[in-house]
Amino acid sequence: MYVVNCGKPVLLADYSVEKHLSEVELWVSVGDTSIKLNMTRKVEAAVLHFLKKHHRIFTSQFGCYELVRTIHSLPKHNRRNVSDYWTPVDRKPTNGDVIFLLNRGGYFLHAAVSMGNGLYLSIFGIESYLALTTMEQMENAWQPEVVVTVVPR
Repeated sequence: MYVVNCGKPVLLADYSVEKHLSEVELWVSVGDTSIKLNMTRKVEAAVLHFLKKHHRIFTSQFGCYELVRTIHSLPKHNRRNVSDYWTPVDRKPTNGDVIFLLNRGGYFLHAAVSMGNGLYLSIFGIESYLALTTMEQMENAWQPEVVVTVVPR
């Protein structure tokens, strides 16, 4: 995944945070083709926040849940209380929708935001790195019982 900085693509892993960054584009390379991710304004704002304050800061405690919470400007709260802040909806996720991966008891495992085309943007663990994955990759990593699309209450 690449960040466009001053008109030039920079590999996200090599990106050095610049506090003055005011807009961001994310690109992904697929074979010989580069594809620009279509971010909603809310997703772009949350990615900017992440890049400015948490990118490559391994003690930041800004994980997957904090990303989706930031997208929807929800107050800080314990992710054990997700049902107090989110409502499941019966639809396939579209661009900008939040999904939760839940275990057998309905407990939260992971969160991501749909970028369309079967791709999901998230932060893996508290290591604070932005990741673009497929549903299959998330299911392999987290082994959820159920995946739900959610909206803020």
